[in-house]
Amino acid sequence: MRKITIFLLTVVFIISCSKTGEILTRKVNDNEIGKEVICPVTKNKFNVTLKTKAIDYKGQTYYFCCPGCDSEFIKNPEEFFEQEIKNLQTGQQEYSATDKEIVYWTCSMHPQVRSDKPGKCPICAMALIPIYKGEEDKIVVDEKIRKTLGIKSQPVEKMHLTKTIRLPARVAYDHELYLAQQEYLSSLKNWQKISDIGEEQENRIKETLNAAKFRLSLLGYTDEDIEKLHEVTEPDKNLIYPGKNVWMHADIYEYDLHLVKPGQEVVATTSAYPGEKFRGIVRFIETILNPQTRSAKARIVFENPGKKLKLEMYADLGIVVNLGKHLSIPETALIDTGTRKIVYLDLGNGRYKMQQVKTGLEAEGYIQVLEGLRIGNLVVVDGNFILDSQSTLTGGQALLYGAAEEIKEKPKRVEDKREGDE
Repeated sequence: MRKITIFLLTVVFIISCSKTGEILTRKVNDNEIGKEVICPVTKNKFNVTLKTKAIDYKGQTYYFCCPGCDSEFIKNPEEFFEQEIKNLQTGQQEYSATDKEIVYWTCSMHPQVRSDKPGKCPICAMALIPIYKGEEDKIVVDEKIRKTLGIKSQPVEKMHLTKTIRLPARVAYDHELYLAQQEYLSSLKNWQKISDIGEEQENRIKETLNAAKFRLSLLGYTDEDIEKLHEVTEPDKNLIYPGKNVWMHADIYEYDLHLVKPGQEVVATTSAYPGEKFRGIVRFIETILNPQTRSAKARIVFENPGKKLKLEMYADLGIVVNLGKHLSIPETALIDTGTRKIVYLDLGNGRYKMQQVKTGLEAEGYIQVLEGLRIGNLVVVDGNFILDSQSTLTGGQALLYGAAEEIKEKPKRVEDKREGDE
C-alpha cells in the first residue's frame, strides 16, 4: 500500500509540473525490447519488438500492438491514463499468465485433447499447453507451429476503397438513338414554327414532341441532356458512322448499377491495338433492365484518334469507382460460410478467437466491415482457413469451445478366458 501511495504522489507531482504539449510517438529503446506489455487500446498482451511504438504520457509509458492504436490513444489519452490510476487506487492489476486459473491442458494441434495436468499429446506427442479461465473460447497455437503454418495478422483500419468494374463492349451502330434524336429535333423545329394554326394541329405536333422526348428518356436521357439537344441542328452522325468520336455499348449488371453513373470516365483496350488505351465518358444508361441478362445498356462515347476504332470492334472497359473511406479488412481475412461471415482475431501470444462480422462493399483486395470489428483489432490474413479447420475438427461446440470429450488412457485389453478356465 505504501508503494502505491508513493507512486500516486509521484504521478501527481509529474502532472503538476508538466506543461501541456503535443503528444509524440517514439521508437522503443533497446532495453525495452522483449518486455511483455498490454496495449491500452486493444487490451492485447504482446512482447515489445523493434517495430513497436511507444508514448510517454504523464509519467507512464504506453506501448501499442499495431498501427493505428497510437493514433486512437492520442485522440483521448486521459481515458486510458485515468484507468491506470483507478486500477492502482482499487488495487486492481492485470493478471499475468501465471496468475490465472488453468482450466485444462490441451494440444495446439489437436484441440479435442483435454487433460487436468501437463504432459504430452497422446496423438502427436507434443507438449500440452494450458487453457486459462476466461480463454476457453480461444485457439492457442504454439510459436513454432505458427511459423510453420505461416499464420500472419494485419490490423483493421479505415481505408480509401476503390473498385474497378470491368465490362465487355463493342463499337455500336446506334441507329435507334440516331432516329430518336432526329425525331425529337424534327418535332422541336415544327413546334418552334407554330404561329397561326389550328388547335388540332398544334396538339398533334405537341404530342409528337412529347413522344420523342419520352423515347429519349427511355434510352437514358435526362431533362438536362434533352435541353442540350436544343443547341444542335442535326443528330450525332458518329452514332451511325465512326468519325472523331465513336459510341460503344456495354451491359451494366444489376449489382453494379448503383456504382456506374453518367459522366464517369472509362478506359478501353482492344486486341487490335495492344497496349493502347482509349478514353471515354458514360453518357446514357437505359432505365429498363433486360430481363434475360439482368443488365441495363450503357452508351459510352469515346475519342477516336486516327479513326482506329471501327464498327462492331470489341473492347474491354474499365471503370474505376471511388467508394470512399471505410473500416476495412483484406479479403483474405474473411471466411464466408454461406450463412455467416467470420474472421479470426489475433489476441497475441499465439491466441486466436473467431469473430462473426457483417460486411458491405467489396473493393480491390479489401472488404468493408459494418459490424463486429473496430480500428486496431488484429485479424488473421494468412492461415485463417487452417485455424478454422482445426477448430471444427470435432464438430458441434468445438467451433467455439473445443471438444467436450476428454482423451482418456486406453484401457488394457482383457483377453478372453479360455473355455473351462475358472
